[in-house]
Amino acid sequence: MTIYQSVADVVLPQNDVAFADRVQDCQIDMGAYEYDGTMDIHPGYEYIAFDPEKPNDRELCVVYYVAQTGVGLGTASSVENAACPEKIQKVLDAAGRLKADLELVKVGKYREKNGKIYGIYSTDSVKVTGTVTAKYEYITLNGSGEKVANRVNYPTPLNLSDVKHVVVKLTEGNYYPVRSSNEKMVTGDVEEVLPTREIMIPRGVEVWGGYRNDGEHDFYELYRDPLNYRSFFYGNVINEATGETGRTYHVASFTNNLYDPDGLMVKQKTIDGVDYYGENGFLRIAEDLGANISDRGIIDGVIITGGEANGIEEDGDRNGGGVVVTDFGHVRNCVVQR
Repeated sequence: MTIYQSVADVVLPQNDVAFADRVQDCQIDMGAYEYDGTMDIHPGYEYIAFDPEKPNDRELCVVYYVAQTGVGLGTASSVENAACPEKIQKVLDAAGRLKADLELVKVGKYREKNGKIYGIYSTDSVKVTGTVTAKYEYITLNGSGEKVANRVNYPTPLNLSDVKHVVVKLTEGNYYPVRSSNEKMVTGDVEEVLPTREIMIPRGVEVWGGYRNDGEHDFYELYRDPLNYRSFFYGNVINEATGETGRTYHVASFTNNLYDPDGLMVKQKTIDGVDYYGENGFLRIAEDLGANISDRGIIDGVIITGGEANGIEEDGDRNGGGVVVTDFGHVRNCVVQR
């Protein structure tokens, strides 16, 4: 990798001394060990009115923020600490883990440690019970009679048991697949085939694109406009280590699986004699443990382009170049093109 600083070119190694990727959180700190913020990904909360005619009829949403100008701590927890585009899959994975945990808590399934309750799958920095402070948006008129959005804390704490949506918000800009959908390629057991990378949406997680990213109107619902502030899922992929480029077989897909912070599929967790699943996790949790996970994964307000389904037909790679939509997936208000 070549990094340009002033007039000098600095050639950096691909890994730190622990063989972790040198680029973490979309930046380089050049310590012996690179900081990896994956364990710190956690959400914020919004109380959103979906019907402009009913501004007081609101629903509690868990929200992760991803922006082209990923800033602050990159935890995805707020507008001020939005994750950068290269972390989109890690953010989606975290959202999927939390979606599963919120449903499991409702049927009494969780981890307990030192008197505190934690999710089965989520990291300890993620809250799964109790109350939270949510942001809400209200509209005023300026001197010219134009609508102006304002964002403040809702005055009353809201209970996580009332969460209606788990959302990943995207600002305008480009988002690319960064991980293979083939588990053996992720673990390194077999060599990665670049076109197998996909943006994978977990069951029950909603992706909303079309938000502004100008530092002033970021992530406001009032200013959301997917046609003018375009969020692209691009199928153009590159192997940073080798320089290899290509097009992915499927730009996006929906998954029933759960993934840990390292991007590996969770096979099984046994806690207090109970088995919790990651592989086909949402399906097996619902069937075996009684959690009501029936929500669909949703892509809303995104332009999906650049895929090329020219792989092996037996592997399912000859169709769905834009997005593979399962019976638990839904694509709405989107453009899918070559």
